[in-house]
Amino acid sequence: MTLDALIDALSSSDLERARPAAEALTRMACDPEQQQALREPLLALAKDPGARPHARAFAVLQTRRLLDAEEGECWKLWAALAKDPDALVRRAAARVVSDWDDLESKIGDILWPLLKDVDEAVRLEAVLGLTVQLISAAVPTLLARIARRDPGPAVFPFPARDDRLACLHAAESAGSEEMIEPARRLLADPEETEQIHLHAAAILASAGDEEGKRLFVDAMGKRQVLRGLAFELLDRVGLDDSREERLLQILCDRADPMRGEAARQLGEFCVSDALAPLQAMLDDASEPPENRRAAATALAAIDEDEAWDALQQSRQRVGDAALQEAIAELLAKHLEEEIDE
Repeated sequence: MTLDALIDALSSSDLERARPAAEALTRMACDPEQQQALREPLLALAKDPGARPHARAFAVLQTRRLLDAEEGECWKLWAALAKDPDALVRRAAARVVSDWDDLESKIGDILWPLLKDVDEAVRLEAVLGLTVQLISAAVPTLLARIARRDPGPAVFPFPARDDRLACLHAAESAGSEEMIEPARRLLADPEETEQIHLHAAAILASAGDEEGKRLFVDAMGKRQVLRGLAFELLDRVGLDDSREERLLQILCDRADPMRGEAARQLGEFCVSDALAPLQAMLDDASEPPENRRAAATALAAIDEDEAWDALQQSRQRVGDAALQEAIAELLAKHLEEEIDE
């Protein structure tokens, strides 16, 4: 189908016809060679008040790929669309703006007013986009959505998402003291799953609650499903002394199947005390290859002179050609960065 035909199908009132067109246009938007051809037609569609709301919302979502956020004009566009009469368009504008978490002041200017939007889905997008700046005004929407146990309806053209889980993640990242009591209620609810209890513990831990910290560290030592989730949540909860100690224990326990993940996390959090066990894992030929690669990547992530020395030494010792090549690439990248500086 031609581009005009795809946009015509997208604009159809028949969603069964619109969905395949949206999928095709999304693939095109992901292809740098086709983005230029899409830019003007989709921008025109996004701005067209007479077009169907789902088609306009789709076009707004694609501006994330088609516009440069450093350009002031795109922020003017998103600010205008965030005030559009149609809720789908406002929701799409909020979703796009939320992606730019490194431009907090601009995000806030657009999303703060949407906390009072008449449409619940729009308010929720604003809350999730303001996670880093979460304050009292956002908490009621967050709590109301967490209180409902359903994941939320799928609404075209928005990608599927579990809204309740997204709200839990937002609360975990925010570390807001106002979420402590609601999280405790979740934790005490026997009808909630173990996974939800862990999310509640993560919220408590990120807010500095001692009980939450203890429960979260306990979960890192439990059965595999819960441990896996706990490791995922570390990126939001962050590392304190107890969590660091638990990761080091896992790394040093040769029987623990989560050693590779512990290595990754210790690298991401730049834990200097992990240098010796990481080098030992890297040099051990009996370790699974994926664990040795994780150890090498973690040493590079720690980015200290001692870590780079360890990688240099290990490169000479490891007998695995693929691993030697991986270490060489890490060292070469480090050298390039040093030259650039």
